[in-house]
Amino acid sequence: MQYAIIYLTMIEVDKVKLEELTKNNEKVFIYFYSEWHKYAKMMLPTLEKLSGDIDIPIAICNIDYNYNLGKEHKVRGLPTFSLIKNGEIVKNDSLVQSYDWIRDYIVE
Repeated sequence: MQYAIIYLTMIEVDKVKLEELTKNNEKVFIYFYSEWHKYAKMMLPTLEKLSGDIDIPIAICNIDYNYNLGKEHKVRGLPTFSLIKNGEIVKNDSLVQSYDWIRDYIVE
């Protein structure tokens, strides 16, 4: 007997995709990054691992292509992340963080 292993993945979003995600989920974690920013890219493997451990969508947003969305979430530096609950931004933070810190940030 074979078993399928399903891995949740991070979802690349723009404003339209993020609006759809927030309409269909109570909470959404959004991570702003850029391909050129080494510290922002450094957290992507941690978020990928986390996406398989929680049932809250993890959205990633390339700030270079979504400046207005970043402005809406008060992105002033990279990496930046926000937590959206019931369609409202309830938290916003920056800095490279650990797996446990991010998990607590999302789940609490």
